[in-house]
Amino acid sequence: NDTITALARDDGRILWTYAKEPTEEITIAGHAGMLLEDGRLFAAFTDGAVAAINPTDGRLFWEIETSFDVELRPGNVPQFLDVDTTPVLRKGTLYVASFTAGLYALDATSGTVEWRDAAFTGVTGLATAGRMLVVSSARRGLSLIDLRTREVQWEKAPERGAPTAPIVTETGSVIYGETRGSLLALSLADGREIARAEGGAGFSATPTVLGGFGGALSNGGRFLFLRVN
Repeated sequence: NDTITALARDDGRILWTYAKEPTEEITIAGHAGMLLEDGRLFAAFTDGAVAAINPTDGRLFWEIETSFDVELRPGNVPQFLDVDTTPVLRKGTLYVASFTAGLYALDATSGTVEWRDAAFTGVTGLATAGRMLVVSSARRGLSLIDLRTREVQWEKAPERGAPTAPIVTETGSVIYGETRGSLLALSLADGREIARAEGGAGFSATPTVLGGFGGALSNGGRFLFLRVN
């Protein structure tokens, strides 16, 4: 419900709450996660807002509205304003994506928009790998962007359903699932397929990797335990 609540670790009392007004528009299922980095809590919301919050007292450092970049359709047809990507941070720049307005690079200190790529719509997840940004999109599948040039290095089109948020491993692979398809591993270098596994009913949950092992839960409730080489 677009509410962030901070609790005291010792007794669970509420320290502060940051809440957004419920949007009346149609929204995409799911919510962005939060990023705690450099003394700031970064969050994104279903109304298209992105905010930096003081984790100590809930005070707002800045907030921007990506919904201002969404053009009205003829007849005021509803559009998805959601920013459902968990923010990622690299060298002072925060990356988020609006489902309709595109991919954003924001100054993490002020919230100023450094650039926006309106071509990346339907984005479901982001991950950084050095100067590269991995973008998962319901429309384009998996894309690798060089943040220095903002050029797409490779793309892997979706096969069966939308991709989950991607995970980049220490060994140079990208792991993700498709909502009606497989769990896939691609080479970060060139996007070629390294491996795939079937869960029986597709994957909607983001996979996880720790060290040389990983896990993924399929839509059918099957848990896959993986060795990541």
